[in-house]
Amino acid sequence: MPVLNGYDTNRQIRQGIFGELYSTIPIITMTANAMLGERDKCLDAGMNDYTTKPINLDFFVSKTIEWILTVYQAPLNLQNPKEVTINVTASQLQDVNTSVVSPEILQWDKRAALTRLMNNEALLSKICQIFMDTTPNKIKHLGKCITEKNFETVTKLAHSFKGSAGDLGAVDLHQLFSSMEQLAQIPEVEKLE
Repeated sequence: MPVLNGYDTNRQIRQGIFGELYSTIPIITMTANAMLGERDKCLDAGMNDYTTKPINLDFFVSKTIEWILTVYQAPLNLQNPKEVTINVTASQLQDVNTSVVSPEILQWDKRAALTRLMNNEALLSKICQIFMDTTPNKIKHLGKCITEKNFETVTKLAHSFKGSAGDLGAVDLHQLFSSMEQLAQIPEVEKLE
């Protein structure tokens, strides 16, 4: 999050900075961090519950329903939100090559990615295209930060990549960026390079 991280945002919501009406709203955090102690850290920041990326749709839906059924009473202006839709036409999307790639090169769990997106092929194609368009410059920036030994930024970038790769079902990339995140925290310069 560019201005506040999730922990600080939650603390401010609980303190009523965004309005007293919202200070008790149920908050379920979604993070790419699955490390031991992460749940406690989230709860200490004022979040009600915790789930990890990549999203498990069944778990996510059950958690959402669980918290919708709590005694929380939403402010009147939140009880009937306007419907939000994503309108995507075929002409706005480029075809994504969905052919099977050998496991030695890349492991892509397209089925898991589609499950997380409720089988919306157009949305998956759009997300994949955005990932392919934006990733090369981010990878260059990551390499530069490794060279400059800016491990705090390497950790943040690897964490961000890890979440994006997990959401897309890019299993090998998810694991690679997870390892990079851990190596940047140590830091292990040679392994990162």
